[in-house]
Amino acid sequence: MSIPPINQTRMEHESVHFSCVKEDPEFVVQWYKDGVPLDDLPFLNGRFLVTPEGSLDIYDAALNDNGFYSCRIVSTKGTLSAGAFLNVQYKAKVVYSPAEVFLAYGKPGTLDCHFHSNPPLTKIRWEKDGFLFDTYNVPGVYHRLNGSLYFDRVEKEHGGKYTCTPFNELGTEGASTPMDVIVQHPPKLIVVPKVLYFRKLGDNITMPCEAENFDNRGPAIVWQKADGKSLFYPRVTVTGGNLTLTGVRSEDRGVYRCVASNIAATISVETELIVEENLFHRKHFDLHVNATNKNIVAYWKRPYSFCTVWLVILVVL
Repeated sequence: MSIPPINQTRMEHESVHFSCVKEDPEFVVQWYKDGVPLDDLPFLNGRFLVTPEGSLDIYDAALNDNGFYSCRIVSTKGTLSAGAFLNVQYKAKVVYSPAEVFLAYGKPGTLDCHFHSNPPLTKIRWEKDGFLFDTYNVPGVYHRLNGSLYFDRVEKEHGGKYTCTPFNELGTEGASTPMDVIVQHPPKLIVVPKVLYFRKLGDNITMPCEAENFDNRGPAIVWQKADGKSLFYPRVTVTGGNLTLTGVRSEDRGVYRCVASNIAATISVETELIVEENLFHRKHFDLHVNATNKNIVAYWKRPYSFCTVWLVILVVL
């Protein structure tokens, strides 16, 4: 290898040239980035060229191109390799900006600015509802080292549309799209089911569960069985938080739980469904009888429980 590659620093979108001049045209030159062949890197597809002499040209440099590039020359005499680093610099840029961010009322919260920067970040400018948001003038709100906003205790007035603009010594690519910060209150149930329901086989039942809407944003409501078993779809439907079960069966008995949740908190309420059926017509009624010359003892399992019922009949001689 007569000319090895050397470290390069380039601006984004510029071209990059790494030398790797082989001494014999018959030698084979292979290029790698961080140990991976360039042909196996989709983000470089169509943007690099290995010249006849063995050097590497990269076009339209991008932030993903940063890394260590190594040239390997293979010949009958053996293998030679050398490498160099590529440092692609660019203005600080926002790479992701969620349309909505939910923060829990009364709890700590964080609002992130998702950006890339090389050279490193120097500052971030935050705006709220079109005006500069200066944390020095807002009690309980601070800038973190990574540029995020940290709220000691989220209040209603912290809601609004925020934008962030990251800067480095090269400048900025501009502000983020607006992020709508929505302050959510913990769920509050305004309609709850009864503690206990009795139904006969084949009956239908509706168990209500409704939560208060704050700013037209109600919490998510789901129903569960406390024993972890699945609900019996399609006989079960949930509409507006209310659970309806049609054609009640014996396996439907048990404790049901209504769970309301949002970013602020999760609350729940329980109710129990008891299915009434004729005890002595159960297919698997487990009755045991023991008789002696003095008494007759009968015992059986009570339906829907772990209790055993005993009946003792004394024989009078």
